[in-house]
Amino acid sequence: TVGNTPPPGGAGAPGGRGGEIAPEWRDFETFWAWARASGSRRGLWLTRKNSRRGYGPSNCEWVSRVEATRRRLASR
Repeated sequence: TVGNTPPPGGAGAPGGRGGEIAPEWRDFETFWAWARASGSRRGLWLTRKNSRRGYGPSNCEWVSRVEATRRRLASR
């Protein structure tokens, strides 16, 4: 799971489900600015809106653990 941790640059596939990390997110400060502006807070997980696309500002959002689990199970 990705959890509340930013995707590490060049570390492969966060969460083990595939998907590239957007070039702008390879810079932690840029990712962190997006995370704060998009509602990141303790207890939320970073998920992709479309699991066929990579991790980036236009395809990611913060959701509860319950919602992240529901989506993961629905996409199988």
